[in-house]
Amino acid sequence: LDEFSTVVEHYCPICLEPKIKRRRLTACGHELCEDCLRNQLRSSLHNRFLCPFDRRSI
Repeated sequence: LDEFSTVVEHYCPICLEPKIKRRRLTACGHELCEDCLRNQLRSSLHNRFLCPFDRRSI
């Protein structure tokens, strides 16, 4: 199980692609790739930037 967890952490949980440019959200610590973070910020309503996993403010 630990080995599986280590492998999964190297992929973006949104697009499932390898995280080449990883970005960590400071409020919650979740990681995603730079492209998915940019898409998340572009699609945020009323400039409320929320983590796609736990909805905390970015």
